[in-house]
Amino acid sequence: MIMKKELSIELSQVQHPSDSKMLSNVFQHPAAGMVYEWIAKSHMEEDYRTFFEASCLKLTETNAPYVLNIWKTVCRQFGIQDIPDIYMLHDYEERISLGGINTPFCIISSTYLQAIANEPKDMLYGLLAGQAAGIVAGHHKGAMLSFALSTGMQMLPIPHILAMGLEAVLNNWERCRYFTYDRTCYVVTGDCGLACRSIFVGRIAAGFLDRFSFESEESLYMPQAKRFWEMSALDESLQTANAMLSDITWLPKRYKELLVFSGRMGESL
Repeated sequence: MIMKKELSIELSQVQHPSDSKMLSNVFQHPAAGMVYEWIAKSHMEEDYRTFFEASCLKLTETNAPYVLNIWKTVCRQFGIQDIPDIYMLHDYEERISLGGINTPFCIISSTYLQAIANEPKDMLYGLLAGQAAGIVAGHHKGAMLSFALSTGMQMLPIPHILAMGLEAVLNNWERCRYFTYDRTCYVVTGDCGLACRSIFVGRIAAGFLDRFSFESEESLYMPQAKRFWEMSALDESLQTANAMLSDITWLPKRYKELLVFSGRMGESL
């Protein structure tokens, strides 16, 4: 499944069904339109972009030609002709994400870029391709809804119960979007081990990652992952509660979904 970098990619090749379904639920929620209207009236999208323009480094052909060239390549592969801006954020927690509504943009942290710099060169290509797929899917619009709710919940001119309902739907979607990113990384690189490793880069020390063989049943990570899957099946409610507090608990789920997609395991979510 090696994808030549000059070939175009359709979203249907990489989007996970849960991502597609849950994002549709977000957009169809009765509060979504109200929040978008409030974002427009309050100029939140413009203010959000202004923040990144003022506090972050916009990557250009002068200061980051290698990264920008990859970004342009993956955007064009997904049919994005107007290349969105990409910013580098000096943050230890942020990794890579999207923002904007009518004019999407990408944000990547300097710490994450440093971690990726020590990885095979195709990893950055795969990770940026995932964000390009996210733009085509509309992930940036979902991300702006989430930002509006997290920063302006008390100011929204809609019933609080509606806003809370939308927040719950968004929470269901926000983790599932990563399934699409992981699939994209695999499809464009053709390297399942690399795509699996990308899930953990920046979260687990490189020395430990080097000892794993993620794409095989003999992977040193597999026993840990299986213990998580068994626990998750026994107590799904606890797992759901944990997932609302941290993305860490979703890493084994992402790993399993990618193995299923690559044909190395059965039984998807």
